[in-house]
Amino acid sequence: MVQLLRAQGVPETALLREDRSTSTRENIAFGLEVSGAQGTIVLVTDCYHAPRARAVARALGVNARSSCPAHKTSPRTWLREGGAWLKFLWWRGFRR
Repeated sequence: MVQLLRAQGVPETALLREDRSTSTRENIAFGLEVSGAQGTIVLVTDCYHAPRARAVARALGVNARSSCPAHKTSPRTWLREGGAWLKFLWWRGFRR
C-alpha cells in the first residue's frame, strides 16, 4: 500500500506505519495509538477490504471513511475477505 500511495504523490511525511498488528482490528487500534487521531479517520486500504475495515472501526467506536487506490485484485483476495467477514461477525457477536 505504501508504494501505491507514494506513486500517487503522497509525501513520506504523511505516511504513518503500524507494524505490530495481526488483524484489521489491531491495525486500526494500534494506528490510532501511533497517530493520536481523533474525530473521523480515513482508512486507506484495498477497495474489497474497505467495507469491513469501516465496520471494524465502528465496532471500536471510531468514525471512519475509506479511500482505496485502484489496483488489481484476485479472486483469492475476495474469498479471503469473505472468511474475514465471518470472523468479524463472530467476534462482533461476542462483544454485545
